[in-house]
Amino acid sequence: MDNGVLILNKPRGCTSMDLIRKSKRELNIKKVGHAGTLDPMADGILPILIGEATKFTTLFHDQTKKYTFSVEFGKHTDSYDEEGSVIDETDVIPSKSMILEMIPNFLGKIMQVPPKFSACKVDGRRAYDLARKNVDFELNAKQVEIKSLVLDEFNAPFATFSTECTSGTYIRSLAVDIAKNLNSLCYVKSLTRTHYWYFSEDSEGKIIDLKDVQWESKIDLSSEQYDNLKHGRTVNYTHYDGEVVGLYQGDVIGILEMREGILYPKRMLKYA
Repeated sequence: MDNGVLILNKPRGCTSMDLIRKSKRELNIKKVGHAGTLDPMADGILPILIGEATKFTTLFHDQTKKYTFSVEFGKHTDSYDEEGSVIDETDVIPSKSMILEMIPNFLGKIMQVPPKFSACKVDGRRAYDLARKNVDFELNAKQVEIKSLVLDEFNAPFATFSTECTSGTYIRSLAVDIAKNLNSLCYVKSLTRTHYWYFSEDSEGKIIDLKDVQWESKIDLSSEQYDNLKHGRTVNYTHYDGEVVGLYQGDVIGILEMREGILYPKRMLKYA
């Protein structure tokens, strides 16, 4: 299949780009991209977009993710994970009851600052490159949403959590902020993405056709509507504003955008 979504389970220790390069070689396809990077120290579900599916990157990025992560309280590293250097320590280790009482503080929409060892850009440069060179810089806080946060296991000073969150959430920052809220320190020992949208390990190794993806916003087009959009013309369509996936005779034909009752072609597939 030249166009679709390949669901991989990224092992710990490799980068998301490592899997992109491997997929290109094995599938012999030039156009390949991922739908949300994972830290090298993390493992878990990573959708790989193949061929024309790369045009749907933004729609994938908007989906929620689920993670499990373990932390060690009492120590803090410069990278917020165990690959970094310990830069601070404390004897303050929170109790299980303290952690459970704290969890509601992190549910819903919160502000968080990404780790300096991250792929965020600062004046066009990756933050982790600047951090490795000891360049002094600050990252701006951004709003994310924590839909659920559960303490799965606690054996002081170690704890394991599971969470569901919106795109752009940094689990390392979430963990460090949890520790700060408890007047303690921590770093992330392990991090696993268990779900990306509705994809889980049950989907691992499968290449999913675009028409079989469970799109949340989609519309079926008539032959006249399809012909107009295919040739770059707009269509009158009464619906909510925003991006939708267009289908014609069961096949995905591209991403469409609706604005004030007008349907516009935004990213049409070449084979449509």
